[in-house]
Amino acid sequence: MSHGGPQVKAVFFDAAGTLIHLRESVGDSYARLAQRHGVEAAPKQLEAAFRRAWKTRPQPQHDGIPPEDGDRAWWAGLVDDCFADALGARLTADVMTPLFDDLYSWFARPEAWQTYPEVKPVLEQLRDRSRLFVLSNFDARLKSILDGLGLLPLFESVVISSEVGHSKPHPGIFIHAARLAGLEPGECLHAGDELEADLKGAQQAGFQACLIKRPDTDLGTLLSSLPG
Repeated sequence: MSHGGPQVKAVFFDAAGTLIHLRESVGDSYARLAQRHGVEAAPKQLEAAFRRAWKTRPQPQHDGIPPEDGDRAWWAGLVDDCFADALGARLTADVMTPLFDDLYSWFARPEAWQTYPEVKPVLEQLRDRSRLFVLSNFDARLKSILDGLGLLPLFESVVISSEVGHSKPHPGIFIHAARLAGLEPGECLHAGDELEADLKGAQQAGFQACLIKRPDTDLGTLLSSLPG
């Protein structure tokens, strides 16, 4: 955790990989739902293809595009690339369109996700010490996921990159979040699992920061670092 700043008055949390994680791998979900549409693909191949597509595909741009439309179009392109990579050929639109619809809906459901074991107890304790927010590069589906998992009431607000127009590590999303809280960046702390997007991005915007790297560290780190 970065130290030396003023007293922390608000803690912002990344979502996926920090608060929540998938119940099954992306490859398993893709293969299971693809089978319903007559597409046979190995989960391991789909998992590897997804990771390649995730690393190489540019982040979504939202200028002049409604956030939900931009998010959905970005994911549609990524899923199409993923299956093309895994199968060696692109699926036809009459197969890909309904398959993508099912995938997009599945990952919007709370039952596709679960919280890490310590998350709720730690958040409940931290609420007595600080204001709590979510600051994520997820899309608009995140709020209903957090609500279904019983986490949404623990936060004042959920800040989503597509609604702000910037993605972490861009300083703009951190500055927006601090202004939303009515605080100076130095009075805010961001906790997340990504070195560049969460730790370095937050620090460059003037936030204090905490890197969550499971299994070595989890949210319990914050309890020992923030005064209670």
